[in-house]
Amino acid sequence: MSIKELVLRQQKIEQNIWRVKNELKKGDKPHLETERKQRLTGYEKELKEVKRLLE
Repeated sequence: MSIKELVLRQQKIEQNIWRVKNELKKGDKPHLETERKQRLTGYEKELKEVKRLLE
């Protein structure tokens, strides 16, 4: 990936993390909590990797 693509991916991942955290904070669908936590963990790992590549 180019630097531009990495930066765009980083922004997208950060938006996804924000959205999932808000979904978890609402707590309106407890049956989806496990799936949301897994997605959040995946996004956080991917964000860490993208940041590493940008350094």
